[in-house]
Amino acid sequence: MGFFEPFGKLAVQKSALIEINEREKEIDVVAKIPRMRRKDIKIVVKADSITIIGEMKYEKEEKKKGYYYNESTYRRFQRMMSLPARVDPKKYKVRYANGVLKVKLKKAKKKR
Repeated sequence: MGFFEPFGKLAVQKSALIEINEREKEIDVVAKIPRMRRKDIKIVVKADSITIIGEMKYEKEEKKKGYYYNESTYRRFQRMMSLPARVDPKKYKVRYANGVLKVKLKKAKKKR
C-alpha cells in the first residue's frame, strides 16, 4: 500500500468537485467526495449558501520483531458556495453513497 493509497485521488485533490442545479421548487447540490465516510462530512445550510466540510484521518501501525511501521495522514477541506436562490435552511435531505454526496434543498417560499 502506497503512502496516498488510502485516500486515492482525494489525497492530491484540494477539495470536492461540486455541481449545483436549480429546479422549480428545489436546488440540488452534488459533490464528488471519494473514499470518505458520511460521518466525516458536515453540511451547513444557510438561506443563501451551503458549506460542505470534510475531514479524514488515517492511521496505521505495525509492530513485528525487528520492524516498526507507523503511518498517519490527515486531510481536511471546506467549500462554501452561494446558492442561486434562497432556501429554507431547515428543509433539506442528504444522501451519500459511492463517494457522491447529494443534498436536496427546498427553496424558500417567496414573501408577498
